[in-house]
Amino acid sequence: MVLSSELRIKGRQAVDELVDGIGQELDRRARLDQVEKSLFRGLMELGKSLLQQAVNEVADEEEAVASESLANEADVALQRVERTPQRLVTVFGELRVRGPVYAIRRKQKIQRAPVDERLGLPAGEFSYLFEDWAQRMVVKDAFAEAADSLHELLGIDVSVRSLEGMNRRMAADVEAFREQQPAPAADDEGELLVVLSDATGVPMHRRGGKMQMAYLGASYTVDRFHRTVDQVLDEVLRKECAKNRPRPQHKRLYGDMTQALPDDSGTEYDGRVGVFSWLSHEVSTRSGDGSRPVICLMDGEHKLWARKRELLPDNVVEVLDLWHVMDRLWDVASALHGADNTASREFVSDRLRQILEGKVGRVIGGLRQTLTKRKLSKATAETIASTITYFSNNQDRMRYDVCLREGYPIASGVIEGACRHVVGDRLDRTGTRWTVDGAVSMLATRTTYLSDDWNDYQQFRISREQTTIHPTTNI
Repeated sequence: MVLSSELRIKGRQAVDELVDGIGQELDRRARLDQVEKSLFRGLMELGKSLLQQAVNEVADEEEAVASESLANEADVALQRVERTPQRLVTVFGELRVRGPVYAIRRKQKIQRAPVDERLGLPAGEFSYLFEDWAQRMVVKDAFAEAADSLHELLGIDVSVRSLEGMNRRMAADVEAFREQQPAPAADDEGELLVVLSDATGVPMHRRGGKMQMAYLGASYTVDRFHRTVDQVLDEVLRKECAKNRPRPQHKRLYGDMTQALPDDSGTEYDGRVGVFSWLSHEVSTRSGDGSRPVICLMDGEHKLWARKRELLPDNVVEVLDLWHVMDRLWDVASALHGADNTASREFVSDRLRQILEGKVGRVIGGLRQTLTKRKLSKATAETIASTITYFSNNQDRMRYDVCLREGYPIASGVIEGACRHVVGDRLDRTGTRWTVDGAVSMLATRTTYLSDDWNDYQQFRISREQTTIHPTTNI
C-alpha cells in the first residue's frame, strides 16, 4: 500500500511544526528536559494522528472494493452487516477502526473483517505492543502502580481491572509455548543439568489473606565444580566465597498452584504435578543423548520427592539441599548448647564435616546416643528426634562425598532465590490478595519474563492468535 500524498503532506507539516517548536523553546532558554518532554508529547500526538489516518486509508480502500457478501474459510456465504467503529488502544493513544464486516446474519458473531485481517489486529481492544509494554510493568509492579506509570509515561488511562484481564489473557498461551520450547544451543549449555523445586505461600483473597502454596520449578545447566570438604566448610561456615565458581546457564523458571479442574470443579489439580511435568520436559530436551547428568536438588519435603519419582527418570541424581542439613544441625546445637556460640559452632562444624565425608550414618548414630544417654529437656529431645528422622529419611540423598568428587552442586540457592524473587517480590507484597486464577496467571507471565523468554513468547502468542482469528490471511 502506498500512503496518500495528503497523509504524507500532513506528516511533513507536523514534523516541521515540531522542529519549529524545539527552536522556539530553546530561544526562550528552556531547560533541555523541558524541551525533551514537549518533544515527546508532540511525537506521541503525531504518532496517534498518523496511525489513525493510515488506518482510515486502509478502511477507505476496503470500503471501495467491499461486496455485499463474502465467503468465510468454510466457504459459507456471509452477509455484510453494520459495526460501530472499534476501539483500539495503542502506545500512541486510542484509535477507532472502521470498515466493512461480515456475518451469517445481523446480530451474529462477525466472521470476517477485512480491515482487521489486513492490519493483523488483535482479538481485544489493546494493540500487541501496548499489551507487551503494559505487562512488562505488571509482572514487576502492582497493577495500580503499572496503571499510574502508563498514565504518566504515555498519557493513557487503563483500569486495574483491564490490566488484570490482560494478564490472564497474556498467560493463556504460556503452557503451549513451553511445550514447544527447544533446548538452548548445546554449545551454550553446561556439563550438568540441574532441576529444582520448592514451595512458598501466596496470600489469597477468599481465605482472608491466608496463604496457599505456590510451587516453583527451576532448571539450568552448569559445569562441574570439584571441591574438597575443607573448601565447602570454608564457604558455608566462614563465608569465604569459592573462587572460579561456574555460572548457571539458561536458567528457566516455572510456577503453578493447586486448583480446581476447569471441567470438574470438584476435582483438584496438584500444582506439584504441573511443576514436575514441566521439569520432565526440561530433562527430556536438555539432557541431550543422556550424556549430561541430571541432578535434582531440593529440601526434604516428601511430597515433592514423591512427584519427582513419579514424573522424572530413575537416573536423575537426588541431592538434599545442604543448607537445610545445616539448619537442622544448628537447631540441635542451639538446643544442646544454648547461648554458647563457640560450642555450637564446633558441634556444627564437626558433624557437617562428617556428613560431607559420607559419614551420615555416624552422625545419626551419635545423635541417637545423645538422645538415649543424656538427660534432656522435652524440647531438646524433640529437636534431636526430628533431626534423626530427617537425616534417616534423606540419607540416600546425602551422599555429598560422591557429589564433591563428581563436581555436582549440593546447595539449592537458585530455587530459594526464585521463591523470593518470583513470589515474594510480586505476589506476596503487603496488602496483596489473589484469586487462584489470578495468581497462576501472574506466576506464568512473571516466570516467563524472569526466564528471559519474554520476547520469544510475544512472537509465539501473537502468531498463535493471528492464526486463530484471521485464518484466511494465514493460509
